[in-house]
Amino acid sequence: MMWKSFIPSNNFKECLCIMYSVFLADDEKIIRQGLHYIVDWKQLGFDIIGEAADGEQCLRFVEEQNPDIVLIDIKMPKLSGLEVIRMARERHYHGKIIILSGYSDFKYAQEAIRYDVNFYLTKPIDEFELEKALSELRTQLDEEHRNHSVMSRHQEKLRKNILSELLTSNSVLSPHDIELLNFDCSSYRVVLYEKYSHTVADISYNLPSMLRLTNQDNTDFETLTINEVVILKGSFALAQFHRFVDRMNSKQMPQKGSPLDSLFLTCGREVTDIQQLSSSYHEALQLMERRFFCRANQHTIDYISLPDQSKMTEDFSDDDANEYCTKFVNAVWAHNQELITVLLSDLEKALYYSRKSIPDIKIFLADLFIRIKEQINFRLYPETAELPSNTQIMEFVQNRYYLYQILNFYSENLAIIIASLKESSKDSITNMVAGYIQQNYMENLRLENLAALFGYNSSYLGKIFTSNIGINFNSYLDKIRVQHATEYLQNSDLKVYEIASRIGYKSVDAFHEKFKKVTGQTPGEYKKSVQNENKNN
Repeated sequence: MMWKSFIPSNNFKECLCIMYSVFLADDEKIIRQGLHYIVDWKQLGFDIIGEAADGEQCLRFVEEQNPDIVLIDIKMPKLSGLEVIRMARERHYHGKIIILSGYSDFKYAQEAIRYDVNFYLTKPIDEFELEKALSELRTQLDEEHRNHSVMSRHQEKLRKNILSELLTSNSVLSPHDIELLNFDCSSYRVVLYEKYSHTVADISYNLPSMLRLTNQDNTDFETLTINEVVILKGSFALAQFHRFVDRMNSKQMPQKGSPLDSLFLTCGREVTDIQQLSSSYHEALQLMERRFFCRANQHTIDYISLPDQSKMTEDFSDDDANEYCTKFVNAVWAHNQELITVLLSDLEKALYYSRKSIPDIKIFLADLFIRIKEQINFRLYPETAELPSNTQIMEFVQNRYYLYQILNFYSENLAIIIASLKESSKDSITNMVAGYIQQNYMENLRLENLAALFGYNSSYLGKIFTSNIGINFNSYLDKIRVQHATEYLQNSDLKVYEIASRIGYKSVDAFHEKFKKVTGQTPGEYKKSVQNENKNN
């Protein structure tokens, strides 16, 4: 057993100072006490981690704690020192041993050699002899540690190479490889993971770390951290993982900002043969590529979500694009938002079973919306229903990570067009913008973005909004957010920073400033006044 502390050291490039563990065994308490002070153990790089007054106690401790060095007297009750050493070696104890003895008879030393005893010191103990013995053992332990570290690094590299080859190809493992990997299990499953948000720097999405909190045995899974791959092995690991996934997929969903919320993962099917790991891995890989089809707040995809290959269709043609364009334009002219919803659902399903790549699907969707826009612009006045430019459409679609975001873009813009066709008054557009703010206040709303969404010039939209509402866009947004903040302060135990995040403010300071501007009070003052009012009532 090695006790490690990270302190500067001139002996190692990595500045790693290792404190080795020492156990004392002697039936005389005064001898044990004296051993604590005869040398400076800390200075020599050792920690005394325990002691025993008889051989049975000593043997039990050595078996349980595996100390690096044992100092033991030959003559002890219950089991002699030599008996303890013999039995410990038989039970595969490989640590260093120093015998302390009042006997100078050669036969004891001779027997001690048989059990690979490192030093034989006679009582009374000479501090210089003990210090010399400890220094020599320290040198041996350091060398063994360095050799072990090098060997461990080589072994770990070999294991990762074998695992990587096993996952990416159907390579056959030798019995030696299986033993090296510790992979003799009844079942296996491959999981891929990555961070949930691709727009936020988040380091808390590490799946192995989360699994270690639930698994009792860390050997229940292997990781390829470079490629963010987890290989589950054994029924216990799989059962624990199922519970882990169930928690992620619960109705409550992962709490915003929690480690679970930072994680996205895909799961290949469970296999019973190690040679089938490759198929489980490729399923998980396909699912990761199909993350584009996930719904909002979806954190996992299981292998059952892979589409039936018999239902897969060929790529969309130009005729298909024209057909969808005609259907959407007709629905707009008919002022039929429900029909648009149905068409979008049909489009989503068709794309799900398309053999197109995700980049090609995005190109198709951008092109389709541009076709719809061109058809509609023939009958709309620019000042009442100015649609996003072609460049804006292309940029929006290309920068979206999920299909549902693009389809929402379709739905929202087509809904705006329908509203513009029904009523083009300034009051109407003002009400639509105000309604949109009320529904989406928690998002990062900007007038420029809403202007593009509603088909208006941002300057023009800002003027008519201020004219009809009485306050400008940003002030109205702050007003709506603060209204919701007051509800949270009255009816929840949420912290101020939690409320700020929920209503759309990136910083607590900004929230404080806007809240006081609207209400004349800080959030804390407002909450206290509400509490006092409730007490009085």
